[in-house]
Amino acid sequence: FSGDDYLIREARLVLDHVRGYVTLDGQVPHHFDAGRPEYSAISGAIQPGPNIFYCLAVLDHVAATGDTDYLSTLWPNTLVRCVEALIKTLDPARDLLVSKGPLWIDVFRREGYTLDTNAMFVHLLRRMSEAAGHLGDLATMKSWTALADRISIAVAGFWRDDHYTTVLPGTGDDLDMVDSDDVLAILAGIADDATASIILNRLEVSGMHPGGRGTWVSRVAYGPDLCYDGNIGDSYCSFARIWWAEMRARRDRGDREGFKKMFDAVRSDLLKNTWMGERYDESGTMSRADGYHEYPGVLDILLREGSYGIVVDVASVDLRPLRSGDLAYRVGEMELDRTGYDWRVRVAGRGSRVFRFHDLVPGTEYSWEGVVVTVPASGSISLHGRAGVDQRLTRADDPSPISITR
Repeated sequence: FSGDDYLIREARLVLDHVRGYVTLDGQVPHHFDAGRPEYSAISGAIQPGPNIFYCLAVLDHVAATGDTDYLSTLWPNTLVRCVEALIKTLDPARDLLVSKGPLWIDVFRREGYTLDTNAMFVHLLRRMSEAAGHLGDLATMKSWTALADRISIAVAGFWRDDHYTTVLPGTGDDLDMVDSDDVLAILAGIADDATASIILNRLEVSGMHPGGRGTWVSRVAYGPDLCYDGNIGDSYCSFARIWWAEMRARRDRGDREGFKKMFDAVRSDLLKNTWMGERYDESGTMSRADGYHEYPGVLDILLREGSYGIVVDVASVDLRPLRSGDLAYRVGEMELDRTGYDWRVRVAGRGSRVFRFHDLVPGTEYSWEGVVVTVPASGSISLHGRAGVDQRLTRADDPSPISITR
């Protein structure tokens, strides 16, 4: 998102390097060892995470740069193949993927119909379906949208009282650690508002935000019997990637108070220390490896996605700033102004986009591309616009509209 040509080329080199080792059946390497691709994780199995996160990384790169030509190049023979490799693990009788390992924390024993993989796969399918539609691949868009809907319904079977279970009950494993994976169900749009509130309230009172910082894996420690090779190092601590998922879930629901409290706590550690630790311990103190990249990187993402509220995808721009008052954001080719009631937004690329604005006053009238629109009761509106040019949303019924200049 920097707009810096050198950094963008470096990101592209990483994506292309990984692409060069995607197998013919669509498997992405788990990691590289001395330059050699390795496909199995600590569990000894091939896990779904590499495919999911490689595809998401490509979508983020294209969304940030507007380079849909790159997306077109990778689409049929790489991205579609990577998604289809995951679909091959689908049990059609249950409409759930079968996993031989965890999504994004290698050591935890999670096998079978796991919540983390299925919830994140729904998130991926939603984004990939949008990309398919943008490229005109309507058959794939319809197929993947329908699959995401079916998996979302199936995930409801994981729900128990105040949380989703780690593995689908009654399927032979019944692992239920009351952990943080259920924020992925909110992120993916699977959980409704009532369910999302129960999950977030449980996290608030369970001590899984020590000092308001991070999000812990679980309120129950994973012992050696629940970890591959007895490796419990990732159990009793926080993870920035889980914190991101929770914070995005809060952002998407408009939870300003919860987001700000947790964001400010971690932000203060960055400003105070510059170098941050890898994790947080039970007291909210940074621990593990010093000078680790994950929390600073996630803070940067959440500054854009949450504080300034800019979530950009291949064909859409979702705007929900959690900061109040006037805003001015300038990073690379992405710009956002909010002055009074008036907005101006510009994103990289060319062609059509859907711009979604949230938390507007219902019943008020705005002008967009010369057309007056009325905000519905939800406070959200979706408008068709263009990338690469200024798009303005101005209060039509304001007697003294505020002018915005670039």
